[in-house]
Amino acid sequence: MFFPLHTTEINTSELVELLQKYALKHLTTYRQLEVQDFGSVATTVTTDFEALYAYKHGDYQQCLLLSAQNVNTLLYAVLMFYVKVAQRRIPRTLSHARSFDIKLIARKLIRAT
Repeated sequence: MFFPLHTTEINTSELVELLQKYALKHLTTYRQLEVQDFGSVATTVTTDFEALYAYKHGDYQQCLLLSAQNVNTLLYAVLMFYVKVAQRRIPRTLSHARSFDIKLIARKLIRAT
């Protein structure tokens, strides 16, 4: 026996889409709260779930843009970590060097880490 769909019933694919949008909103909000709470201690990207959502929906340009921003954010954090480490070691290294040779200092820092 066939029962026609009522206009008040929601299509399963529409329900899945609504749940995904709801999850995306709340997961992104969670990431933003993480940044507020732990931003000074750790680097957190906030658009990783948005990138996945864009990929799922075939918006590959948006996915690439968001993913590239996330990678750049994380690489910048790693770079800043090494700069802080280098700042602690450069004065001691410079006190032993007669001239400011950046290549020599960079080699010493790389060997030391």
